[in-house]
Amino acid sequence: MAEMPDSTVRFQGQLEHREIGAYLDRTTLSPLDGGDVSQVIEISRDGGATWKATFDAVYRRVSADSAQGHSQPNTPAVSNP
Repeated sequence: MAEMPDSTVRFQGQLEHREIGAYLDRTTLSPLDGGDVSQVIEISRDGGATWKATFDAVYRRVSADSAQGHSQPNTPAVSNP
């Protein structure tokens, strides 16, 4: 795991897939304005020389007013741009 100067956090590891073999997988979480959080998941099949994004989302905190009826009023909502 690596923490960057802007509070971004990145962690990665090697995964095994039955059909394509081993590949690298990394996730980057970055703080955004207003308390939102960006999450990008990337994979590399060439040992990290190149990366391809497989998931790119922004998590937004749900306001207490819009979360009525939910058991946890501050549960993050996910949008996938």
